[in-house]
Amino acid sequence: MGQSSSLSTPVPQIIQDRINRKAAYEETSKDISKWTHFVQRMRKADHLMFPMDAPKKENPTTLTLTKQHKVFFFFCSKQKKNFF
Repeated sequence: MGQSSSLSTPVPQIIQDRINRKAAYEETSKDISKWTHFVQRMRKADHLMFPMDAPKKENPTTLTLTKQHKVFFFFCSKQKKNFF
């Protein structure tokens, strides 16, 4: 006689659920492990600022503000005659 071509019995639902949960846990553990360094650094930090990687803003001087608005001042000086 040759090899039998019968199928194996299916795994019971309870055992299949356990296997699925174990696989999901392993996948989730991999994803979470990417964040452990970041979380530990935040826990040790004395001071937190949000957003964490925001660029520092510079305090503009009056000179830089007036240079940015030259078009506006030029427009006002041209319209001054008709404005008043």
